[in-house]
Amino acid sequence: MKALITQALVELERFPLPWQAMVRKQLEYCFAVVLAEASPEKLEQLNIGLIAVREIDEEDPLHSLLIGIQYKLQRKFLLYAAKVRLNIR
Repeated sequence: MKALITQALVELERFPLPWQAMVRKQLEYCFAVVLAEASPEKLEQLNIGLIAVREIDEEDPLHSLLIGIQYKLQRKFLLYAAKVRLNIR
């Protein structure tokens, strides 16, 4: 997963658009979650997949990277994030 996020950060540099900084921040958060340096509780708020669908051509490598990263992280941590948000133990 770390390699995918790193690759997405590199690919992102080709898009000097208004949403670039927001996507970079979300990818950095994802990287911190993978490294266990940040709690996954905010993964529910990721929207990099939506940005990919709306703003990036589906043939571009960044499109599939962003969608894949969001899917994999949310699939792995979403149940935990929901429990934290709802204060369920």
